[in-house]
Amino acid sequence: MDDHILPGVSAGGKRLPVESAMRSVALCGSGLSVRVQYLILKGCDRVLCRIKHRGFRRVCHLMSPFFPRDNSAIAELHGRRIRVFLNDDYWVKYALFGCTYEMEVANVLDQLLDRRAVFLDCGANIGYWSVYAGKKVGSRDRVLAVEPSESTFARLAENSQLNCRSFSVVRKAVYSRSGESLQFRVDAAHHDSNSIIHDGVAGRVEPVDSVTIDDLFESLSISEDAVSNIVVKLDVEGAEREAFQGAQRLINRGAVFIYEDHGCDPTCASTDFALRSGLEVYFLQTEMEPIQILDLKQLAALKTCSTKGYNLVGARPDSVAMTRLIASLTGRIGNEVSVEAY
Repeated sequence: MDDHILPGVSAGGKRLPVESAMRSVALCGSGLSVRVQYLILKGCDRVLCRIKHRGFRRVCHLMSPFFPRDNSAIAELHGRRIRVFLNDDYWVKYALFGCTYEMEVANVLDQLLDRRAVFLDCGANIGYWSVYAGKKVGSRDRVLAVEPSESTFARLAENSQLNCRSFSVVRKAVYSRSGESLQFRVDAAHHDSNSIIHDGVAGRVEPVDSVTIDDLFESLSISEDAVSNIVVKLDVEGAEREAFQGAQRLINRGAVFIYEDHGCDPTCASTDFALRSGLEVYFLQTEMEPIQILDLKQLAALKTCSTKGYNLVGARPDSVAMTRLIASLTGRIGNEVSVEAY
């Protein structure tokens, strides 16, 4: 395997000023092919940034058959490292080319994560947010990444190793009950949309054991007085209701949940269940104050794109962590939000 260092990767899309100066990329693969693939993708990024990267995933997907599957790159910024395969049409532009990824989530994590916090990354994918949290929390015993897909889990575990095992990993599916054998639908071309099978739709499936969020937290064996904030990131592609059902103890402890309500769901099912469960819910916005969601009609009006997932944050109304978070994000606490995204 040949490694090629390209410092100062810079590309289109909205990004932090610090990124272009501090990012470095190590290309991993067979000499010329990995360089060519990377440079083509970088060129596409520069062109397509003018139209908000529309078509970038398609270009990446169409290119992939012509290059070795193992062509990859390791991006490093602020002491965090993450490996992305160059045929991964979802992650490549975020991890390599400086495009901003879910800045609103980074803002939340910056406010809530400290050395005494616990972070559960449910549906961690390749570990973008686990790597981010691991650096801030500083203990692998307090950051746990959960991913059900076998192939994606392998990449997640590798990214943990690249960061000196800054977070723990477990291959299970977050669900309403622990210990059940579930069927997990896997799409190799679009691993960001893998999901538990509820409807019997055919396709490639993998068996995976289930676990509740409450049981994940208990497995860490951290005493209650040793925890400042509990933050749960949910990206479970349609299983949010089941995930919340298996998190009742953490909900009662005031844990803060970051979850997605997809634009293609006009019923806003995830938020519907959260509100019915008594959670106080806010719609997150980049560089704007969060909006409290009082009813589903209000949320549906905010979800203007059917192909996009929208991030929200929820917790019990008496959650101290949530109260401080919202106060900070709305400017009622004097500290400025500092973001150290990739």
